[in-house]
Amino acid sequence: MINSIAVLIFTIIVSFLGSLQLGPVNLSVIRTTLTSSIRQAKWVAFGGVVPEIIYSFLALQINSISGFSDSLLNYKWLVGAFFMLIGVYYFFKSSRTQTDVDLSPTKSKEFLSGFFLALLNFQLLPFWLGVSISVNNASFLSITSLFDKFSFIFGSAIGAFLLLLLLINLTSVHKNRILLLLENFNLNRIFGVLFVILGLVQFI
Repeated sequence: MINSIAVLIFTIIVSFLGSLQLGPVNLSVIRTTLTSSIRQAKWVAFGGVVPEIIYSFLALQINSISGFSDSLLNYKWLVGAFFMLIGVYYFFKSSRTQTDVDLSPTKSKEFLSGFFLALLNFQLLPFWLGVSISVNNASFLSITSLFDKFSFIFGSAIGAFLLLLLLINLTSVHKNRILLLLENFNLNRIFGVLFVILGLVQFI
């Protein structure tokens, strides 16, 4: 049980720190907080952490990464194209003010948005595969029991969700200041360019 708790804490920390890098779900959460509401942004976050569970589970089932990068090459190109298409969509989407935004509940839409953005992030599986190997090679940790596996899997989701909640809260607190700084810019075009950059990174 002590080992399971240690694995959980370790995985939460690794997931939190690993989620600090700019990614599609992070961008979507920030954009939703600025243009819609905290509630909708949280649903994006909920959807965004489910693939963390999926990929961390798959990572535990993989014994070797031999040839793994090659098998992801075509997938990476598709993901890059997908992110660029999202960027183009946002770039040409009309900008709306806060009062124009429909704040009616769209839980399923926001949840699925976060889910598919994270699911198409090809870096998650290799990342969690590397983390799982590191944990098993560590002298003070191991993933052997069923509880250890549950700790690893749910720790990956908890850490990512905590980071997304932090982004939502920080964006919400400084929302007026951010919107004031960007009042002369089209928010959708800004996020469109950022998504295009993410797509180009996949190709590079």
